[in-house]
Amino acid sequence: MVTAAISSCGGNAASEAKPSPTASWKIGPSISTESPWGIAASPDGRRVYVVVHAGEADFGSISIIDSVSSSVAATIPHIRWPEDIVITPDGRRAYVVGQNSVSVLNTESNTVSATIEKASGRDIAISPDGSRVYTAGPSLGNSVDIIDTSTNRVAGEIGMPGVVPEAITVAPSGVNIYVAAEGSRPGSGVLSVIDSATDKVTGTVPLPGDPSENGLAVTPDGKELYVSYSQGKRDGVAVVDVKKKAVTDTVPMDDSSWGITVSPDGAYAYVVQGLQPSTFTVIDTASKKIMENLPVKGSPFSVAVAPDGRRAYVSSQETVHNDGSLADPPNVQVIDID
Repeated sequence: MVTAAISSCGGNAASEAKPSPTASWKIGPSISTESPWGIAASPDGRRVYVVVHAGEADFGSISIIDSVSSSVAATIPHIRWPEDIVITPDGRRAYVVGQNSVSVLNTESNTVSATIEKASGRDIAISPDGSRVYTAGPSLGNSVDIIDTSTNRVAGEIGMPGVVPEAITVAPSGVNIYVAAEGSRPGSGVLSVIDSATDKVTGTVPLPGDPSENGLAVTPDGKELYVSYSQGKRDGVAVVDVKKKAVTDTVPMDDSSWGITVSPDGAYAYVVQGLQPSTFTVIDTASKKIMENLPVKGSPFSVAVAPDGRRAYVSSQETVHNDGSLADPPNVQVIDID
């Protein structure tokens, strides 16, 4: 997913990340927000941008969290049906994908600077050099839309016939684009490999289930992909070897797995799952074993990691009791990493 690109977009983020052999994870502050959805950290780690989902309304917003105070410092309103967000490598702009357009944000003035029509989707990714933004999803057709960030115009479209795109990410080298999609039958998910030079699909990898929205991440070395999937009651994370173009491991999950990202040093994959129970789950990328399950409140959807690797952020929707009363409010949960 996009969040892997976010965590590495600072250029030297991986080299600056704290060594992980003695890493530990603990619950940090919980930040109150309305209906959080997609989430991304700025390249300098000072801000966290949270998509506030529109729900039944036409417009949502972006909440901007100050990472030092762990509080909402600003809000950008009037974002059309927002789903997910990426930040440019220089941190000056953000792109928010929605159901029928993409909003361009000026992160210095915290305003909408442009709206790109005829681009839409559920997930969004950005090339390592920031020159292209890619959106994927079924909103205006089963396709990948390509945005030229120098003009903020749609530069092309990659058709994805027979599948429904759910998640997208870009290789750290920028050479390939990866799209996880539902297939024509339940449980027949597929990962498509797209050459960024030709914008053509060059290969596909069958997945063990249907991929989750926002559930795709690539390791900083570009060698592996982690894909959240569901297959009846057998939910999990599939590990795809990029060179072999094959699933080489699966990590079973207790419940539905959703957003996923990889730590800047590549040592861990972070995935959120819920509702029974809702957890922030840590996977060791060397052993492919679960290292930690931390309980989080609400119904988690997306996860982002700070460029220095010392914090993760989990966006969670509200949950209710059987009688309709509020169980857990919507929130962004901070995970402190030592």
